[in-house]
Amino acid sequence: MNNIIQPLLNLAALVLPRTPLSTAPSTNALLYDLEPYVAALSIAFCRFVIRTGTLTCSTSHHDNDGCKNSRMWQKAEFMLRTAAALFMGGMAFYRMNYEFICAFHLWTHAMPWLVETFYGVVVANTAKKNSITKKEMNGNKTQKNDDEQNPPSLTMSLGTSIFVLATLPLCLLFCRAFSNPTFLQSLTNLTPQPIKDVLGFMLPISELSAAFDIVSTFVPDTELLHGMLKHLLFVTFHIQVGMGHIGIDFLTAEQRRKNMLIRMDVDNPDPSEAEETTNSNSSSSSSSNNEQKYQVGRVVSKKFEDPTTGKMRMYHGKIQKYFEKEKLYHVVFEDSDSEDMDEDEVTRYSNPTIDKEDKNTKKKKKTFDPSRKFRRSAPTFILFCVVPYMIQIILFGNLNNFVFMFVRNSIHRSIRIHELFDHESHLEAIANDSAQSPDDLGSAMDTVVTNSYDIINRKLFSLPKLLILPGVISRQPNLLVKIFPLIFLTDMLKGKIVATVTERVEKFQKEARDVNSIRQKVEQFDLKNAELLRRSGMGATKFTQRRWDEFTLDYQAKMAAGDLLRRTRGFYMWLQRNFVFVVLIDCALAKLLAEGSIIVAEIFVFSRAIEDVVDLLLIRSRSESELATLMTQVDKLKVLDGLWSKSKESKLLPCRVSDSGSGVENSIELTNIAYTRGTAAISVEHLVIEKGIYAVTGANGSGKSTLFRVLMACETNKEAIDLHDSIQIATPLHHWDLAEKVVPADSCKVPDEGCVVEDNENEEIPVTSIVMPSPEIVEISQTFYWPLYSTPIDWIHQKHIGSELGDAERESCVRRVAIELQSLSFAAVKAEDSSQSTSSESSKEAAIQDLITELQTEKEDWFSTLSGGQKSKVELVRRVFLRDSCPSVLLIDETFAPLDPASKSDVMSRLKAFCADSVVLVIYHTDVGTSSDEECVPSSGFFTHNLHVMNNHLVNRPVC
Repeated sequence: MNNIIQPLLNLAALVLPRTPLSTAPSTNALLYDLEPYVAALSIAFCRFVIRTGTLTCSTSHHDNDGCKNSRMWQKAEFMLRTAAALFMGGMAFYRMNYEFICAFHLWTHAMPWLVETFYGVVVANTAKKNSITKKEMNGNKTQKNDDEQNPPSLTMSLGTSIFVLATLPLCLLFCRAFSNPTFLQSLTNLTPQPIKDVLGFMLPISELSAAFDIVSTFVPDTELLHGMLKHLLFVTFHIQVGMGHIGIDFLTAEQRRKNMLIRMDVDNPDPSEAEETTNSNSSSSSSSNNEQKYQVGRVVSKKFEDPTTGKMRMYHGKIQKYFEKEKLYHVVFEDSDSEDMDEDEVTRYSNPTIDKEDKNTKKKKKTFDPSRKFRRSAPTFILFCVVPYMIQIILFGNLNNFVFMFVRNSIHRSIRIHELFDHESHLEAIANDSAQSPDDLGSAMDTVVTNSYDIINRKLFSLPKLLILPGVISRQPNLLVKIFPLIFLTDMLKGKIVATVTERVEKFQKEARDVNSIRQKVEQFDLKNAELLRRSGMGATKFTQRRWDEFTLDYQAKMAAGDLLRRTRGFYMWLQRNFVFVVLIDCALAKLLAEGSIIVAEIFVFSRAIEDVVDLLLIRSRSESELATLMTQVDKLKVLDGLWSKSKESKLLPCRVSDSGSGVENSIELTNIAYTRGTAAISVEHLVIEKGIYAVTGANGSGKSTLFRVLMACETNKEAIDLHDSIQIATPLHHWDLAEKVVPADSCKVPDEGCVVEDNENEEIPVTSIVMPSPEIVEISQTFYWPLYSTPIDWIHQKHIGSELGDAERESCVRRVAIELQSLSFAAVKAEDSSQSTSSESSKEAAIQDLITELQTEKEDWFSTLSGGQKSKVELVRRVFLRDSCPSVLLIDETFAPLDPASKSDVMSRLKAFCADSVVLVIYHTDVGTSSDEECVPSSGFFTHNLHVMNNHLVNRPVC
C-alpha cells in the first residue's frame, strides 16, 4: 500500500511543495523516481481531454454535427477515449517504448475517421450497384431510415475490422520513421535546397541545432542525454497539446460570457418597453391581429432541443417557415454568441402578443433587471468551467515544469560540476584564462536550454488552435491574399527593428556582464585580503577605492544603455501588437464572421489561432530577442569548450621511472636539462640526487620553485601537474631519451616536404632525460587551499567521514589526526599543578579531545583561524604523516618558514625519521655559514645535502 500512496503524495507535493524538491537522478534504472507516473499521467490526460473528431475543428462545429451529437455516439466516444487513455497510461507506466505508445495514440484518433470513411465508401458502392438513384432515396424516406437502422452485414464488419487493424502497423512504421535519425537525415538530404532556405529563413533551425550541439558537448553521456530529451518531449507534447485543447473550450466559454454582458440590453429587453413599443406602433401596423411581428435573426425553438443538455439550440434558416407554422407574434431572438435558452425562457418569449398584453394589463409593472441572467450564470461558470480548468492547468503544468527542471538541472550540473572537475585542468583554465565564474557558465547553459525549450513548448501549446484554422481558411481563401500578407509584412518589419535593437542590447549586456564578473572577483579578493590591504601603505586604500569606482562606473554606463534600449523595444512591441497586429487580425475575423465561417463565441479562439500561425511562420523574427540571447550564450560556451580543449593538451614531460638493478634506485637522475622562467635560467648536465634530505638554496628568483614544477610535470607521476606556460624547456621533447623513442616525422631534425635541414652526420644530439625513483611524488607548496563551509576532518581525509564510515572507524580516524597534529605541538597544552604526577598526560589528552571536537565541527573558513605554523602542520599531517609510508620524493617549498624554533625542531625530527628512505627537497632560506673557505648550509641535525643554484647551474654540495 505504501508503494502506491507515497508516489501519489510525491505527485501532490509538485503542486503544493512543503519541502525542497530534489531533481537529483534516481538511484535505479529510472531517470528520476516519478518518471513512470508522470509519463502515464501525461499521455492519459492528453487522450482523455481530446474528444474524438475535434483535432481539426472546434468543439462548437463538432457539436453541430447531428450524427455525432446523438447520445449513442457520445457514449461510444467517451468509452473509446477513456479506454484508450487508461491503456496508454498503463503502457507508459510500465515504460514501454515511446514509439509504440505514440503509434497507438495516433491510431486511436485515426481509427474512427477510417471506420467512417470506409463505411461510407462501402455504402456508396452498394447503392451504385443496386441502381438506387438519389431521387428514389429522397422520395422513400421510410425505406431509407429502415435501411440505416439495419446493422451492417458480417462481410462489411469483417472488412472494416481488417482495414482498421491493418492501419496500426502503418502508424507504428510512421512513428518509428520519424524517430530514426537516419531517416530524418535522408529526408533532409532529399529536400530541395530552396525549400531548406525558406525553412531556414522562417524557422530557427540553425539556432536550435547550435543549442543541441553545445549541450551535447558538455553532456558526454549521449545515451543519458537522449533519454532525458525523449522523456521531456513525450511529456511536454502530451501535456501541452492537452492543455491547449481544453484551453479552446475555456476561451469559447469565456467569450460567450463576455458576449452576454455586451449584448445584455439586446438579448434581455424590458417587457414594459416592449409593450410600449408595441402599442405605439399598433396604429401603423396591419389591422389584422394575426400579423406576425418579429425581428430578422436566429430563433430559439423547442423543436430544436439539444438532447445532451436539455437546452434550446440556435440554428440558421427555417425562420420564415417556422413563424408561419407556429404563428408567433412576439419573439425575442438570441444571437449566435448568446447562451442557450432554457425551456422557461422559450415559453416566456414565445407566447402570443395578445396573451402578453392581457397579462400585463392585469398585473402591475415590475422593475425589470436585465443582468439577472448574466449574474446567475456566474457561479456556474466559475464552478464548472474556471475551477476545473485551473486545477488541470496547475497540476499538469507543474508536472511538465518539474520534468523540464529535472532535465535543465541535470545539464546544469554536468557543466558546472561534472565537466568542470572531469579534468584537473578545467578549473585552472577558468581561473586563469576566463573572466567567467562557474555560476556564469551554469547560467549560460540554463539560458540556452530554457530559451530553446520555451520556443518548442509554446508551439506545442498552440498546436490545437493551429489545427482548426486550415479548415476555416479553406472556406475563405481570399483572406490569404487580402489580409494575411499585410499581417506578415508588418510583423516582419517589426522583427527587423526589434532584431537591430536586440543586437545592441545583447552587446551592452555582454560587456556589462564581463565587467561585473571582473569587478566581483576584484572585490572578493580585496575583501579577503582586507587586512593585508590596510598594511600595504598609506595610498593602498585610495588606490583600491579608485579601481572599484572605475569598474562600477563602467558597469553602470553599459547597464544604463542596455536598460533604455530594452524600454524602447518593449514600448514599440506593445504598440505594434495591440494597435497594428491585432487590428489586422480583427479584419480577418470580421470577414470570417460575415461569411458565417465562425460564430461570435469563437472570436477569441480564432484570434489566437491566427496569431499562432503568424508566430509559427515568422518565429525567427518574433523570437529575435530570445534567439539573440541564446546565440550569445552559445558563443560563450563555445569559447569555454575551446578553452577546455586547449587545457587538456598534455604539457607533461616524458620522464622515466628507474628500473630495479639500474643503480639509481631511490634517486632522481637529471641529464641535459635546461629550463627558463622569466629571468631565471638553470642548466643541468648530469646530476644524481640520492635519497636524503636536501636543502635547496639560491637567490630569490633563481629557479628553485621552478625545479619543483619541472619535477611535478613528469608524466610518470601519480599526481602529475601540467607544466606552466611560463616555463620553457630548452630541449625539444622529441630529443628526450632518443635511445628508446622514435623521432616524430614532423620534427625539424628529419627532412621531409615541409622541413629542410642540413645533412650533418657528425652532429651529436644530446639526450635529455629525467629518471624518477617511483610515481610517488608529493609537493607541499608555500600556500595552502582549504574549502569553505566544510568539516576539517572531511577535507583532511578528502571524503565525508560522517556518512561514509561507521562510528568506530570514524572515531579512530579523527583521533589519529588529532594525535598526529598534537605530536607536532599543534595546540597549546594548559598548565597543570606540578604536584600531580599525571598532569602532563591529562593535559595532552584534554588537548587531543578538544582537537577531536574541533575537527568534527563545520566552519565557514577554519583555515583562516589558524596561524601560519598551524597551517603548515595541518598540511604536513594531511599530505605526509597520515600515509603508511613516506612518498619516494617529497618536495617542501618554504613550509618551515612560519614555524617557531620548537615546532621546527619537532617537524624536522619527525620528517627525518619518517622519510629516511626518500628523497626530500626543502627550499630553505637561512644564514649561510662557511666551511673550508666555502659557503655552506648548517646541517642542524636534519639536512644531509645542499642543492644550490649558482651561476645558472644546479650543484650538489655538502652541508656544514
